[in-house]
Amino acid sequence: MIKEDFNRIKGSSMPKIQIKQDRFEPKKEETAFPCGRHLCEKSVLYYQTCVSKCESDLFCSAADRLIGELQKARTLCELKQVLDMMNSLLTSSAAKELSLAEIVKSSNANKKPDHECDC
Repeated sequence: MIKEDFNRIKGSSMPKIQIKQDRFEPKKEETAFPCGRHLCEKSVLYYQTCVSKCESDLFCSAADRLIGELQKARTLCELKQVLDMMNSLLTSSAAKELSLAEIVKSSNANKKPDHECDC
């Protein structure tokens, strides 16, 4: 089979993949503040939720791989390398959790009663 035939077959038989992006689009009537401040908070926290979900999936995948590497380790040097990688993974996860806590804390600290808009 020549390259042109392969490309023709590959292009015609491959299904088209459409990526659906869920975007947070607030409704106009939800605006309690003229500046729409609370809408920005919802948007930031919504996107942070998506990022956190992706990061948690990545953490679980990395942890599973490290457990596999731990089981395959044959020498003390290999064992030390795997334990160092696990330590790095847990350290970075803790830093991520602290930054997420700061985001939530700052979004809650800036809230004022509905009648006090600081636009």
